[in-house]
Amino acid sequence: MQTTKNVLQKLITVFKLIISVFLAVSFILMPLNITFFYGFTSSIIHTTKDLTNPFGLTIPIIWTIHLTTGFFAGMIFSKKRFLLAGSIGFLCAFLITGISIAYFGWRESISTVEILIPLIFGILPSVKLYDYLNKKYPLNPKQEECID
Repeated sequence: MQTTKNVLQKLITVFKLIISVFLAVSFILMPLNITFFYGFTSSIIHTTKDLTNPFGLTIPIIWTIHLTTGFFAGMIFSKKRFLLAGSIGFLCAFLITGISIAYFGWRESISTVEILIPLIFGILPSVKLYDYLNKKYPLNPKQEECID
């Protein structure tokens, strides 16, 4: 019985790790999704096909995917405050998506480094707000932490 419990705990830990990596990578891919929507491609790709919006996503679907992913990513990266962390992840995804749409929408060509602009202006304010809220409203010692 004890070995089954240990194996189950290890499987849960591996599953959490895989989900965490997937959600972290999804934040990096958010601006790329917008660049694909607008049809930006690498200069090494030479094709005669139209590469504008290759996945066929609409703006509302992109918003829904990004905001849902942001909320769940925030929740999974927290051990104590799931709702606060989920809200911060939601805010981060909102900023990244909004800045990406606004920034890439008026551009005719972009360089690879410009993908970092929405990431920086989306992630940094969210992390700063999370730190501020944790310092301003710390957990009481009476509140229980989640058990891993």
